[in-house]
Amino acid sequence: MPQSLASLHIHLVFSTKNREPLMTDAVRDSLHAYMATVIKNLGCVPVLINSVEDHIHLLFDLSRSICISQVVEDVKKSSNTDNFLSVMEWFMTRDMFGIEHITQIMDRPFRAR
Repeated sequence: MPQSLASLHIHLVFSTKNREPLMTDAVRDSLHAYMATVIKNLGCVPVLINSVEDHIHLLFDLSRSICISQVVEDVKKSSNTDNFLSVMEWFMTRDMFGIEHITQIMDRPFRAR
């Protein structure tokens, strides 16, 4: 039986509302872990999550069974309603980029701020 293969690597960037510096060091690690769990629960594979005070970058492999808009909605909605992130309000727009093969990305040094 024929099968199809899809391999979509997504770089998602979104900011806090009004670029408020809400992501302090105190919540950053918890936020990253929480978002990674949400992404996993949607059937996607989180590769790298990083942030600064006013925006976040998520690099993940998109599952064939879910659309990107659903991933964005679930990640933003769940992180906005969880107790430790109750002050988080995400800006409505975001940027998404399809990227080259993930092994090429992972071979490069990552610049964390």
